[in-house]
Amino acid sequence: MKGRIKDLLLIAFLGTLMYLRWKNEEAPWIGLISYVGVLIALGDLFYEGISNYKNRAGIGIFVLLSVAGGIILVILLANIFVGSIVLDAKDMDILTLLALAISLPHELYIKILGLILKKTKEVNEHE
Repeated sequence: MKGRIKDLLLIAFLGTLMYLRWKNEEAPWIGLISYVGVLIALGDLFYEGISNYKNRAGIGIFVLLSVAGGIILVILLANIFVGSIVLDAKDMDILTLLALAISLPHELYIKILGLILKKTKEVNEHE
């Protein structure tokens, strides 16, 4: 039940944002929302990858690369937030498409990660 309430609140929040964007021709905050969408999609992919393959020796490299990439993305997000990086309409469209490209086929990415990590040995959690 808790998950359903969260989903309904998310739908209401996104619906409100869509309405505000529709009413306002100039909405610089929409670029920030698009960028956060990319971060959420990457975070979901990271979480699922860790959940599925935490017992593989090679997962450390995946975590290291993901954290390094995440730090870079958060630095970019901060620059967008303070206005030192300004996104135009094309940039926002690219961010939206990037979020979709990450989130829609994420099962494929998890399978690819599994194929890569299958080559590493399995680690016992009690060792």
